[in-house]
Amino acid sequence: MVNANPSILYLEVVAACDMSCPMCVTLPYREGRRRQLSREQIRTLLLEPAVRRGMTSLVLGGGEPTLRPDVLDIVRDAVTCGFAVRFATNLLHIKPAMLQGLIEVLNGEEHSVAVSYDSLQTSAFQIIRGGDFLAGVEANCAHLLHLRRELRSRVKTRATIVVQEENLNSVLATIDHVLN
Repeated sequence: MVNANPSILYLEVVAACDMSCPMCVTLPYREGRRRQLSREQIRTLLLEPAVRRGMTSLVLGGGEPTLRPDVLDIVRDAVTCGFAVRFATNLLHIKPAMLQGLIEVLNGEEHSVAVSYDSLQTSAFQIIRGGDFLAGVEANCAHLLHLRRELRSRVKTRATIVVQEENLNSVLATIDHVLN
């Protein structure tokens, strides 16, 4: 018999973001003016009950989750609860210590870091992400891969691509780039 119960919990831990993507539903809240749950509330009201109900995967995002100061603690709580964590980030302004902490906490093949990487073409990336962010994202992606090798981490990396008219002609080249 197939289990019809949901197995994935999608959790947005912050409504703030450091990009200005025109299609994003959090755009009106990018300065983080929405109230957010505390780490304790996330653990006791969401993570622990979800695991008891059989949920096994957690997609953790935002806005941009790395803008939340206690995000590593929330990730640690999710891993401790038994979730396979899929961390969704734009990697724009992540601090090296946070990136290293993320790689250390998510050291397992069941976990992944998914990076928003929409085009190799600067102009297309600028339109989709609302600013001149490609170089910063590219540098942090390289740092992520370097840390993963250096720490011998088994965390998987993923790229997410929002396909729009502006980047349609560069999607295949972008896929080839992120695979390399």
